[in-house]
Amino acid sequence: MRALAAAARYDPNPMPEHDHDGESLEYVFHFLKSHAVMLQSAVERELGVAYAEMNT
Repeated sequence: MRALAAAARYDPNPMPEHDHDGESLEYVFHFLKSHAVMLQSAVERELGVAYAEMNT
């Protein structure tokens, strides 16, 4: 778990190249790190963040 957390990257698309369905534990860590970086950036800039789910 620690290795996955340390290796997690932040990216607009956190899905690993080998996981096209977003079902791996690696995806979860990439997803969480991407959101943590986004939220920290918003806090530093005194901005708000709104989440929405798009139905396609």
